[in-house]
Amino acid sequence: MARSRNPARRRLSAVLNREVPVVLALGVVAWLAPGTPSRVAGWTMVAVLIVTPVGRVGWLARRWMRFDPRFAWTAWGLLGAITAATALAVVLR
Repeated sequence: MARSRNPARRRLSAVLNREVPVVLALGVVAWLAPGTPSRVAGWTMVAVLIVTPVGRVGWLARRWMRFDPRFAWTAWGLLGAITAATALAVVLR
């Protein structure tokens, strides 16, 4: 795969590439560690897996505001729906 000349894209790619081994390590710890460390590693792994795509949508929404506001507003709407669903889940818990 060719390396992007866009520095913003390279930064995002670097962040996403660093998260893969983090999730893998957390998964191994959750699998092998006993008791509380296993639970903490498992929940942390799930949080990273959820936050990563949401963070990317936020990054893209901010970036798209300059180039194509229609896509940006769609992304902001998606983030708003995710926020509303999270708040509802916390309240109804």
